[in-house]
Amino acid sequence: MTKPLIANPKRQSEASRFHREVFAMFGGPKRVCALCGKPGATDAAHVIARAHLGPLRYADPRLARPAHRECHEAQERGVIRFSLLIRQDAVIAHNALAKIKLVVPDA
Repeated sequence: MTKPLIANPKRQSEASRFHREVFAMFGGPKRVCALCGKPGATDAAHVIARAHLGPLRYADPRLARPAHRECHEAQERGVIRFSLLIRQDAVIAHNALAKIKLVVPDA
């Protein structure tokens, strides 16, 4: 069994709100994982690494998708990736908020 992520206490309420918004927007009643397609997702996995987002990490729920803890960890290790459409949507959401834009992926 894996250890759950623990939010930064300074950003706990912001992270909780973000998590709720991600699951409200993308999870559906079965909480389907965006990485494997199976129900029961528990994490809001950032599509763009949080390190690249900085203070925008919780700015828009389109920056993350529901995922199982195991799928989220595999995604962070680079074993699996979000689909192209999900990555494009996250970059477009980021670019709407950020001063420095990211290149929208095409592959």
